[in-house]
Amino acid sequence: MIYPLYVLLLGMLAGLHAACYGAYKDSPYERFKLNRFVREISIGAISALFIFFSTETRNVHPAILFLSFVACSRIFTESYKLFIREESQKKYKIPSMLHIFKNVLTSRLQRILIGVVAYVIFAGFFVLAFKISSIFSIPISGVLIGLITGLITGFGGAYKDGFFEGFQIRKFFRSPIIGALSGYLLSYLTAEPLFLLLSSWGLERMIVEFYKGFVKAKYVPGKFNFIKARYPEYFLKRKRIIPAYVATWFTLVFLLLYRI
Repeated sequence: MIYPLYVLLLGMLAGLHAACYGAYKDSPYERFKLNRFVREISIGAISALFIFFSTETRNVHPAILFLSFVACSRIFTESYKLFIREESQKKYKIPSMLHIFKNVLTSRLQRILIGVVAYVIFAGFFVLAFKISSIFSIPISGVLIGLITGLITGFGGAYKDGFFEGFQIRKFFRSPIIGALSGYLLSYLTAEPLFLLLSSWGLERMIVEFYKGFVKAKYVPGKFNFIKARYPEYFLKRKRIIPAYVATWFTLVFLLLYRI
């Protein structure tokens, strides 16, 4: 009974990480939205339960589990925004809903059908990860599998953003490089292709988002059609989120150093 609760807690912490990053990044431009904050934590919990009930997790390193939950929560959140959610796109320079080139698909049914196709293609990357692990040694497999996750992010981001802000070569190669490095490092904690793919993806997202949101000077989310903060008071208020965000990083470090 304790282990499922432990998995659920890890999932909620993974969701908390995403919630803190999103709130810190976006609140000066669209205010803090409690429902979105809670949504991310809930999606993290759902991600954990999904993995727990669909595969064997008891022998998986806890840090790998946590990072896999981070990746799954990202996948589910982005899928919801792209394929299911309907909202006004007036405030966005880069649409939050699925677009074909520059044309936003307003039909939810069309977006869901495309989403199903996307998930079928996505499943193929898991098959590829298993194939790679059967051919190459563990560290090389880690590099290649991590590279795959970075390329998915790189190509996805280039398609989503490129039509509206141009192709940025440094931005494109950032994710593949960090993904490959993440895969290499995490291959020493797991040889399981499924978890190696998910965890390297999760670590890549955590690193890139930390850089964009907390390191990059005067970072402005490119998705909005305005660059000046509409709610500048949140530059101060959002600092309250930092302790919770830091706690999720400490959780990862603790899990890397200690196995339950």
